Amino acid sequence: MNIIYVTPLFYPHIGGSEVYTEVVAKEMKKRGNKTVVFTSNALDLPTMHLKKNNIIHEEIKYRNGVPVFYYPLFYFNGIDKVLYPFRHLLNKDNFQRKPICNVIGGCIQNPFSPKLFKKLLTYGANFEIIHVVNILGSHTFYAYIASKAHRIPLVITPGFHLHNPAYTHLRFHSVLKHSEILAHTTIEARFYRKIGVPADQITQVGFGVDVKKYERGNRKEFREKYGLDEDAFVILFLGRLDPRKGIIHLYKAVQEAIKTNDNIRLFFAGPRSTSYGTNQVTAFLSSLSKNTSVACYLGVLSEKDKIDALNGSDLMAMPSIEESLGIVYLEAWAAGKPVIGADIPAMREIINDGSDGFLVKFGDISALKDRILSLARDEEMYAQMCKNGKRKVIKEYSWSLIAQKILEIYENLLK
Repeated sequence: MNIIYVTPLFYPHIGGSEVYTEVVAKEMKKRGNKTVVFTSNALDLPTMHLKKNNIIHEEIKYRNGVPVFYYPLFYFNGIDKVLYPFRHLLNKDNFQRKPICNVIGGCIQNPFSPKLFKKLLTYGANFEIIHVVNILGSHTFYAYIASKAHRIPLVITPGFHLHNPAYTHLRFHSVLKHSEILAHTTIEARFYRKIGVPADQITQVGFGVDVKKYERGNRKEFREKYGLDEDAFVILFLGRLDPRKGIIHLYKAVQEAIKTNDNIRLFFAGPRSTSYGTNQVTAFLSSLSKNTSVACYLGVLSEKDKIDALNGSDLMAMPSIEESLGIVYLEAWAAGKPVIGADIPAMREIINDGSDGFLVKFGDISALKDRILSLARDEEMYAQMCKNGKRKVIKEYSWSLIAQKILEIYENLLK
């Protein structure tokens, strides 16, 4: 079977969609299929939307033996003034309900990638499946047109954040209704049915994780590196430094918790947000530098350092309001740690509150503090949560299981 994966960003950028694309492409190749990845040459989200020089200069690289084609982005800039009235017209309600207008509007949204579009139209004839990962961007509409032109199935893993209007924009509905949808959660699947996607085109298939990889972390090395003894209760935040991820609430909750238990320590790891809450993040990092006894920012970690940090910590907390599934929770369970997430619909399906972690209302600093203290205090409850999380990820979220489900979907589409 020949499969093209199309995604807006790819390695070396690291995020949920990038990990998903990389692992699924690798797993399909291991099963004897031909796989390629088409993506942009942007190295980060700001470059995707603004003209930046943070790009990959090679046109093709290999990742796990899979060829990856990096295509340049074109930014309308001055031409934008000419196109704006046309795009504005296409966004009006009476046009939004016309599929052809949605597709045209999607293709000319910033940024545009003519080479990616052309390659999909020409190279796509040699393939049997086009699989889009993360719908945000014009690449989704290029893939849709290519699938229609070559009469091959289009599979989409949208990676929806249902609270974010960018994902639920009417423009995407026309494409979703004519694709095979892989939803992460039942909440997400319900949304697709609500907008008119036939139920038999929707399958719930989540993320996966390599459990064995996360068992190999070096707890001792991490603790020694940061001067932590075994009595310290270490909390780790893994994610983009973005106020929507709950970083500021977590920091304030730990500040309060330390007044009761001075053995608690907090570590943050992840890239800085450059698209939302920049001033808040700058002020937050400035506060961290003045309160090193409370928390420490580790920067962006390598894969090895991330695994060591997960094993060296006692709890992974990311009370984020913006998640479609949250691979870091699965990674924490694979490392044998409980988690804390925000009480939002997607997280209610992932985290079993009180069993393998806790859910707290986004922004509720008092509840967050109480959950942290209870985990640090109750050894029996803590140990049981560790076991429950590890059992869940092995049973439901192994990559081999996820990849097999996706392969079966491909095979059924080609029958």
